[in-house]
Amino acid sequence: MTKKNLDKKNKLITYNKYASYLHLLNFVSQVGLYYYLKKEAKTDSRYEPFDIKITDMEYGLVGDWDQMATLRGDATYNTLESTIKNNFGGLRKREVVKYKIPLALIVASFSFMSFIAHTALIMLNNRYYSWIKNYKVNFVRWIEYFISSPTMMLAIAGLCNVNEYSLVQNILVSTAITNVFGLMAEIIKDDPNYGFMSRIFYMVGFLPFRASWSPIISRFMKSIENAKGGKDSTFAKGYIKIFGEAEYDNKFPQNFNIPDFVKYTVYGLYGLYYFFPVNFNLQNYILPKRSKLLGINYDPEDSYYYGEIGYIALSYISKATLSWLIFSGTRRPNDEYFNNTSFSLIGGKKIKPWHIYTGLLGLGGTALYYSNKYKLDDTIEVKPIKSLTTNEQIYKSIKDDDIDNMSDDEIRKLWKKLKALNPELQ
Repeated sequence: MTKKNLDKKNKLITYNKYASYLHLLNFVSQVGLYYYLKKEAKTDSRYEPFDIKITDMEYGLVGDWDQMATLRGDATYNTLESTIKNNFGGLRKREVVKYKIPLALIVASFSFMSFIAHTALIMLNNRYYSWIKNYKVNFVRWIEYFISSPTMMLAIAGLCNVNEYSLVQNILVSTAITNVFGLMAEIIKDDPNYGFMSRIFYMVGFLPFRASWSPIISRFMKSIENAKGGKDSTFAKGYIKIFGEAEYDNKFPQNFNIPDFVKYTVYGLYGLYYFFPVNFNLQNYILPKRSKLLGINYDPEDSYYYGEIGYIALSYISKATLSWLIFSGTRRPNDEYFNNTSFSLIGGKKIKPWHIYTGLLGLGGTALYYSNKYKLDDTIEVKPIKSLTTNEQIYKSIKDDDIDNMSDDEIRKLWKKLKALNPELQ
């Protein structure tokens, strides 16, 4: 491995180490704050950390939510029209809570997944650098994004009152699929026959990305409009009608209103996500072909390397900003104003912290196990040949940079053959 490649590899490993430490610090800080707020909540329920709610629809007749009431058998209802009018006029539907998940731990999980991903890259060692140099693909990054992006979207959706089970499920799947398109675009970008499909995959990937954000932005803006205007808002009028003006004045400040800047918050979060496709575009399409035109003085072949550094920086700066903005929602009150069982803001299965910790430990253990299993310690560069023949041909291939990505066992056997042929490698 040349000195230039060693320098680049060492920088990537070092930057990943720093990012790993910082994400771990985020995780520990957010979990610590969660338990601090839980402690405060024992004396003042206002400090109870906010829970994301996942809801579902339920149907029933007024006053009979346990089961559907049967049709009346009164002989006067002898036509279909009168039956519908007198029975199903009382049919209602409501939202009921299925699950409650601590917002703080969802956000902390996002930071933990980033920590695990950077740690896995460090453990992969030369395997990681061989991906960057020879294939210009970071597989670990896409696996992490496939899991961590939907996790954060769950938190954002919950804060924006997108709670319906089916809608949340679609948001999570759309977000995950967005990253599949990104991986496909990166894998085939240099294919001589199908490289043109890379840009198509890249552009099509924005469709599920936009689909995942559309209900969140729409619901958030409707919620803002509902509460905008203080005592003249739709929310205030409805609250006063149910609980009375005195209760409203007691619960909310006299000049209660939502500041205008709040409505731009969701757009800010949405914008943070766009830094990643912008970096992808620079890394894979613009800089490799137009670096000289842009006045950038470096080998276009290094564009992926610099793009990787960009991703490491974005991994902390954007993700940390995003995570702390969302974490601030932990202070949102959990007031369950409607305590009657005919309403939906009570009940639901609480997802316990240990459930989340167990999932994170399983995910982390799996990632570290495979990183250790497939790490590449030998400092030789690998590029493609279809088969291995004599020792001399193997040695010549290495000198000519012509060896394919081989398994760990094949690499070790090859290295032993080289040392036997060349005592100076001992």
